[in-house]
Amino acid sequence: MNMQVTNVLWASGAFLFLFSLAEWLYHTCGVRVEWTRKLVHFMTGIMTLGFPFLFISHWIVLGICVVFLSILYVTDSLDFLNSIHGVERKTAGAHLFPAVVYGSFLSYAIHGQLMFFYLPIAILSVCDPVAALVGKRFPWGRFLIKGQEKTVAGSLAFAVTAVTITTLMLAVSSDYLLAENLLLVLSIGVGATLSEALVVNGYDNISIPLTSSIILLIFHNPIINLA
Repeated sequence: MNMQVTNVLWASGAFLFLFSLAEWLYHTCGVRVEWTRKLVHFMTGIMTLGFPFLFISHWIVLGICVVFLSILYVTDSLDFLNSIHGVERKTAGAHLFPAVVYGSFLSYAIHGQLMFFYLPIAILSVCDPVAALVGKRFPWGRFLIKGQEKTVAGSLAFAVTAVTITTLMLAVSSDYLLAENLLLVLSIGVGATLSEALVVNGYDNISIPLTSSIILLIFHNPIINLA
């Protein structure tokens, strides 16, 4: 069997197992939907970080993303996958995630640098759940954005995590020197945090990686050259 086909089957099986695990946790173990959604959000992002090594073409990634986007739409309309869709608030977050994965992979394919895939996906997958966890555990500095509650504590946690991830990625990158890109680190931290704090209804799932990608592109061109 063609290796690419094998990789598609393995990746698809892994995502389906994750969905099944979330359903089991929700229906059998009584885990609240907010936590099962965050689990799927985090694990999906972590799993997709392997895409650059599994797939040689962005068309393959597009096919996978279209299939899983279709699954999300169908299960939502049929009232299935309540571990993902069963929240009372209106949110487009789950449906936007496949588009973000493909868009980030396409950006990586165009620029030829893993940073364009890893940074947006990692910040979205890790920082967003961290902000939610900290905001619920330490609900300090509550504020409302279009009727939805956010917290300063959650935003600070997001910023610290985003700066940490960006710093680590730059430190191990052969394309960027950390010492010459401290402004990039700060810009990602501020920009991504604002794009999470000020956007609601799940659309931060696209505003966070989009903001991160734009900032990275500005420094990459380089429009800003610190050398």
